[in-house]
This record gives sequence, structure tokens and C-alpha cells, in this order.
Amino acid sequence: MLSQALATESSSRDLRLLQEYQRACKHSGGIVLAFGSDVVMLNDHARKALSPGDQAVLISHATEALARRESSNCVTLDLPSGAVARMFLRAVDEEGAAGDGVVHVKIGAPAPMAAEVPAPRSPMSLPGLGGSGAMWRRACRTAEESYERGEWLTLEGESGVGKLTLVRAVHQRRNPAAPFHVLDAAAAGQGWLAQVRGELLDGAGMLVIRHVDVLNAQQVRALASAMQEAKAAGKEASLRVAVTLDRDQARADLTGLLRLLPGTVEVPPLRHHNEDLYELVPFFLGKLSQHGRLRCSAAAMQVLLRHSWPGNATQLWRVLKQVVQHRRAGEIMPQDLPPECWTVSRRVLSPLESIERDAIVQSLLDNGGNKLRAARCLGMSRATIYRRIHDFGIVTPQVG
Repeated sequence: MLSQALATESSSRDLRLLQEYQRACKHSGGIVLAFGSDVVMLNDHARKALSPGDQAVLISHATEALARRESSNCVTLDLPSGAVARMFLRAVDEEGAAGDGVVHVKIGAPAPMAAEVPAPRSPMSLPGLGGSGAMWRRACRTAEESYERGEWLTLEGESGVGKLTLVRAVHQRRNPAAPFHVLDAAAAGQGWLAQVRGELLDGAGMLVIRHVDVLNAQQVRALASAMQEAKAAGKEASLRVAVTLDRDQARADLTGLLRLLPGTVEVPPLRHHNEDLYELVPFFLGKLSQHGRLRCSAAAMQVLLRHSWPGNATQLWRVLKQVVQHRRAGEIMPQDLPPECWTVSRRVLSPLESIERDAIVQSLLDNGGNKLRAARCLGMSRATIYRRIHDFGIVTPQVG
């Protein structure tokens, strides 16, 4: 039945993963897991031999190890039950896809290794996330603790900070087999509130309602009423709910709604933990470029560190995606970065201002950072280019 469904609805990549998983189950009497972009498979032995907590930790670390393309195909991991798991990873690599793979697991009691080089131990982290700065770790820890307590949760933060990504990672680690549903208030139309009410009363697993700050007062009251109805029906035992909002757009009429979600996580803007760029940039490049052939030079990293990232992690992903389109391998140099990276101002520019800023940055790059030559090429006066550099917060490129 599973094979028929995949054959009908999935890509050849999914079919290949299924075939490798079935082959591994046939030839192995132990625990077998398989991971794809949208699927996690566990054999019966895994479900019987592992507690839900052990399953969650194994899934979390196996997905991370496959996504990073670990140099060693064996990873040793301490499980919550006290047992030690040895994961043998085998990537199912098609057209450079990272993260697809089959994992064999052997379980044993803690014991010293006799005259053997120990396998590398996987660090504790949430699946699909990068960054270890103190502010980011605090947000991750708070979200996990709230999830563990069964609290309905509010995630606040600027656009692009990773609110949905964070709650998805927590759910994947804590309860990966349960459904994960996302409803976006920004796309709310006729029947949207009825759909939300249906999910609240009949759903299970995790429900995330995004962008509740864009709802009008009447919609906020209707959503709060549906949540109260779900709580009265005892849904908190089987359904976790999270809402996300831009804290800069929070309004007084949201107060009644947010009281129904006792857990609160403040997800910090990237500029408040920009030390995580040292992890996020290679993490994103690993997803965007094949086989780790592209890396960021120290000089380009300094440019990225100076930028204020008003669009946060979403902007960083878009910037690197743009870079990868014209540089496939080697080192990313400062001149490879788009003009928006050469500014430190958080002011949102109009489309016309963005065009002017881009032209100034490109002319500065073409002229080795010389402002007078750049102004001459643009037909600007010296006073104008100096004023525009100040207004746009442009960091003068030093090239060559």
C-alpha cells in the first residue's frame, strides 16, 4: 500500500529511498530508519525496541548527520534511556540531494571501547537548525521546555527570524511521527476561520497559526473563541498549538488571544546573534551548493558580519542563493555579494532608493572603493555620493 501511494504521488527520489529502505529491512534483522525531504520511515523493530524519547533523539541526530554529510559513516550517541546507539549512515544521493539516507542502528549498554578509536559523537541540537549563540540557544531551550510541558505557545520576533523553523524543529525532535500543520493568517479568506476551528477541535499533533498580527479585531475574537472551545473540549492533551507574530506589529486587541497561549518565546533578530553567521553561512551553503564545493572567504564574512540583516535569516538565505547562482565552487569573495550586503542601515529603502544604492555600491566595487571615480562614472557630484553613502549606510568596499 505504501509502495503504491509513493509510486502515484512521489518523485523518483522518493521511490529510490523507499527501495533502499525496503532492501535494508530485508537484509537486516535490526533497527532501520530512512529519511527523505518529507518522510521518515521506521521499521517494526525500531518501534518495538526504542522508546518514543529514544526514537526522537535518533531521528534528530540522524537527519542532522545526513544533511551535513558526515565524513564518518558511524556516529555514537547517548540516548535518554541510558543506552548507547551506534548509527551507521548511508546516504542515498541522487543529483546531489543532501539529507536522504538509510540508517542502521545498534543499541548497547555504556561500556569502554577496547583499543578502538571511538566514533564521533553527534552534538545535541535541534534538527534543521544552525547557530549556537547565547540568545539563539535561549530561544531554542525555551521553546523545547514549553513544548515538553504541553503549553500552547506564542513565538514573537521580526519577520524572517525563523519562528516557524524553530517550532518545526522542536516538534520534529520531540514528536516526529505526529502531524504538523501550518495555517497562515496572511492568506486568510472566506472559510479560513472555519478551517482553523476544525483543526483545533479535530486535529492532533502540532498546529501552527502564522502571522496572527495581520488578523482584524473580529477575526482575533473568533480565533480566541475557537481556542477556548478547544481547551474546554480537552484538546490540550492531544494537540499542541503555536502562533507566530511580528512583535513590532503586536496590538492591544491581541491580548485576550495571547492569554490562551501561556508559553512565550522571543526569537532574536539575526543582528543580535550575528556570531552565528560563522555557522549559518556554511550551513546554508551546504544546502544550496553541491558537495560543499563553495565556501565563504574571511573577507566576505567580514562584510556579512557588518550588515544589519533587516530581513534576518530569510534575507541571508536569499542572499546566498543569489550568490550561488553565479559562483558554483571555490571561495565567495566580497565582490560576489549583492549590493544590499554593503549597508549597515536598518532603514527600509524604497524601490527607487534600492536601485540607486545598488548602482553606487557597484560603481564603488568597479573603482576599488574610490568615491571620486565612482561618482564620476555615475555622473554624480562628490557631495552627492558622500551624502548618499551616508544616507544608505553604505560600507565603502575596499577591493584589490
